[in-house]
Amino acid sequence: MIAPSAARSVDRLAPLDGLRGIAIALVLWFHIWQITWLRADVRAFGATVNFNAIPEAGFVGVDLFFFISGFCLFYPYARTIVDGRPRQSLAIFAYRRAIKILPSYYFSIALVAALGWAHFASPVDAFHQIVAHATFVHVFNDETFGGINGVLWSLAIEVQFYIIFPVVCWCAMRRPLLACGVLTIAAFAYRAIVASHYDAVHELDQLPGTIDLFAAGIFTAYAYRALSARKPQLAARRTLWTALAFAGAMASAWTVQSAFDARVLPGWPGVWEVWGRSAMALSFAVLTLGSLLAAPAWQRALANPAFVFLSAISYNLYLWHQVVARALRDAHLPPWSGTNEHADAAWALESTGVSFVAAIAVGWLLTKCIEQPLLRARPFEVALTGRAERARYGHARGGHGTRMEKSNDADRVDNELTAGDAAEERAKMYERTFNLQPETARLAAEDKATSGERKPASDDVDETRAAEARALEAGR
Repeated sequence: MIAPSAARSVDRLAPLDGLRGIAIALVLWFHIWQITWLRADVRAFGATVNFNAIPEAGFVGVDLFFFISGFCLFYPYARTIVDGRPRQSLAIFAYRRAIKILPSYYFSIALVAALGWAHFASPVDAFHQIVAHATFVHVFNDETFGGINGVLWSLAIEVQFYIIFPVVCWCAMRRPLLACGVLTIAAFAYRAIVASHYDAVHELDQLPGTIDLFAAGIFTAYAYRALSARKPQLAARRTLWTALAFAGAMASAWTVQSAFDARVLPGWPGVWEVWGRSAMALSFAVLTLGSLLAAPAWQRALANPAFVFLSAISYNLYLWHQVVARALRDAHLPPWSGTNEHADAAWALESTGVSFVAAIAVGWLLTKCIEQPLLRARPFEVALTGRAERARYGHARGGHGTRMEKSNDADRVDNELTAGDAAEERAKMYERTFNLQPETARLAAEDKATSGERKPASDDVDETRAAEARALEAGR
């Protein structure tokens, strides 16, 4: 994903790209630290500054991912509530989630198993593991929870949330605060009960134990849209929101430090997660809401090129980073001195650097070769969602005076046509460029001919469209 221009910073909700970049950086460092044990001590001006909390508690990056998912999934529906935008259909929601998640996920499982990087006890165990992971139920069994690839547990939680999201969304669209409050209380109660009865961490890392993170993202999406549209004067107070974003950043840093400090307590991390996840959800909400309304300087700092780049490749980087780092260690790359690699301080530093570079390279390559081509092509989208698209467009035109909200590609198409071009020619070009059904393309061409008005790209931040400018979408 290319860093958004200043003109599109609001449309792209650039701070979310920055937060996603931070999330993957935390997870990447955490898992590489588990292999190398490299300490994050920095000497400056004769003093040693300890940053070990960042890699050793970097697992909180997964919680940040859950929060961002809740925000992005609900944001189109927040626009429906606040702005009167046409409601995204269930077919479109399901298609976007599937085309984003499934191809890269199944490819990773197949290749890891084929290369022998997944250690199966027997052919029966291999079949059991692969089927469990393919159906996203591997988190329900301790034997399969971390099988094949240890990071895949969170994908099961994501997909399980997608399944219940229509119900959650229905409730949140009617009573956002109540719905999210109930989910938060339920998650806290679940973790408290589980932590008092079980020693295993896996019970805490189930959907009921993480759903408050999704809920916080949902409510933040609604709050941002409501403030922007209904309280524009309050939303325009950049200094206030920048201060709030800074407070959220400090609170988030404090939760990371508290997780690091709690590692010496009995029952860690379970005891900390009971209240720590709720604290993180709140701090993420404050940080995100403040950042979305903050001064441009804060937004640029958060959505800097490094974080935006990591955000663009975050999914495949997440799928592969631990596998790549462990494969390098198993191959003695780089080599270490003696019989214990952790006794070689030079190896820890070299291995950390090599693992970072290799994992990012693999994530970038697979994003370019698998994820982004599919998101651009969107195979079978017309067949699966064409009727929903046509219905939304027809509804948007009815009785309100219409407009088209176009992507940069749509603007390019329009620039190739003169004002005197026939609507039929325009419709054919829309049909070819956007893979639209003929009737939808005709309506779009007629609307363009009667509207003359050019609007910015849609700010639907669904992750499946994050890497590319959207095709054509009608608004009321």
